[in-house]
Amino acid sequence: MHQGWEGYDRVRPLRPWLFGIAFRVASAQRRKGQREVLGSWPETQDSRPPPDDAAAASELHDLLLKALARLPLERRAVLLMHELDETPMREIAAELRIPLFTVYSRLRKARKELDAALTRLQKRGRP
Repeated sequence: MHQGWEGYDRVRPLRPWLFGIAFRVASAQRRKGQREVLGSWPETQDSRPPPDDAAAASELHDLLLKALARLPLERRAVLLMHELDETPMREIAAELRIPLFTVYSRLRKARKELDAALTRLQKRGRP
C-alpha cells in the first residue's frame, strides 16, 4: 500500500509522516534480515576499543562530569552550549538573555574553573 508523496495530507505535520515511512522501511529491512540465511559469516573487525582503553575513557568521563558539577550553573551552561553544542556566542547571549560580554566572561571563567577542578580531582585520585 504505497501512496507516495501524493498521499501526504499537507494539512498534517510532515515530521510524523516521514517518521512513519522510516519506521516501516526499517521494520521491513529487519524482517528481511531475519529471514535471510547467509552461507558463511562475513569477517568483521571488532571496532570496540580494548577493555583497558574503555575503562580509562570511562574514568575520564566520570572525572569530567564531577568537575563540571563543581561549576556554577550559569557558567556551566555557557561552557556546554559553546563547547559541546557549538552554539555561537551571539546565540548563547540571545538564548540566555544576557549581554554578549557576559557570555564571553562566563566562558572564560568556566574554562579556568573547569581546569582547576580537573586538576584538584586528578590529584585527589592519585595514591
